Amino acid sequence: MGVFAAIFENFAERQFAREESGRLVFLPRKARRSAYYVDGSDESKFKSLAKVYGAAAAPINLTGSMSSLAFTQ
Repeated sequence: MGVFAAIFENFAERQFAREESGRLVFLPRKARRSAYYVDGSDESKFKSLAKVYGAAAAPINLTGSMSSLAFTQ
């Protein structure tokens, strides 16, 4: 497993938690968003979707940060 794959795996894992009863809960990254219960059969689908979101958001955030830095210089 490569470094980038491990980063996106960690990103996806941090968006999920287990409830006291053992059910899986999806916690969106934005503030004040409601949590969603995930079926055990859909767990891999949601985690792969979270990885794709992380892979798409990373270059967008990096480009925005670098352009704002270049603009202020």
